[in-house]
Amino acid sequence: MQDKPPIRINFGAAMSVIFVVVALIVVIFIIVNNANSDKQLAKEETKKTQSNFDQLNRRLDSITNIVDNAYNEIAEIEGTNTGDYFILYNGCEMPKKIGHINFGFINGVNEKNNNKYNITYYNYEKGKFVGETKGKLTDSAIENSAEVKNVKKIATSKKYNAIPRQYKRSNSLPKELMEFADFSTVNIDSVDLDGDGTEEKILCYTVNYKRGEIGDGEPQASSGIILFDSNYKKVSDLVTLQDGFGPGNKVEENKVFLSLDDVEYFDVDNDGIMEIIIEVPTYEQQGGANLSILKYNKGKLDGEKDIQASLLP
Repeated sequence: MQDKPPIRINFGAAMSVIFVVVALIVVIFIIVNNANSDKQLAKEETKKTQSNFDQLNRRLDSITNIVDNAYNEIAEIEGTNTGDYFILYNGCEMPKKIGHINFGFINGVNEKNNNKYNITYYNYEKGKFVGETKGKLTDSAIENSAEVKNVKKIATSKKYNAIPRQYKRSNSLPKELMEFADFSTVNIDSVDLDGDGTEEKILCYTVNYKRGEIGDGEPQASSGIILFDSNYKKVSDLVTLQDGFGPGNKVEENKVFLSLDDVEYFDVDNDGIMEIIIEVPTYEQQGGANLSILKYNKGKLDGEKDIQASLLP
């Protein structure tokens, strides 16, 4: 057998290969390290840009709040919150403010008023949107005044979610309100006024005792509207009609009572909270409507409460 020649290792060539491999590793390490550094710098730059953007947004929000507050203060001073829209109640413009309001018809028919009021309206009645109509400003029966025709009970010049939550009506008394069981009639609306997920209760009662049924035999007639919170705790009397007889002589056939049909739940100022709007009866309702507008929010009731209405002259 022939011996194989011994393997000879060229140390110079091996060292060259090792040097090349090490050099490649170093180059790759430098490239990767630079890439990571670039990523870190980009990340820090992005974070810095986002921080600047967030600061700008906060400043814009602050400026917006200042402008809104200034506008609301001016509107409060003027007594109306007209904004970029207005609301009609039975064809008369309704000031967007809280309280017991007695407001009149629109001042006459003229070119300026025609341009403002002869527009498309968004109509609401009995807690529902009832469509769009084209309003028409016309002279009213009151001298030098006008009203808008072809609109429903409440009409707005701007389309927005004016009734964000529906009400439910019932004439069945819950056990918490059994104190009203002997009244002539009781109706209750349940509605989440402030959007907190719980329903407030608006109760309307009537007392209609006929002659000879009580005490001295005199007939009695009265009615009222009361607000309760979601736990049936009384918040306040809203309106009470002590004398339920119509104008003129006291004849039983002329009795007039408050009703939940006199009440609307409507977001007047477009803030997500529905105000309680009550048409308060008066002996002479000349020159427009008599309204009580109240806002209930988180247990607090704003507006004139315990209104004593009367149909006597």
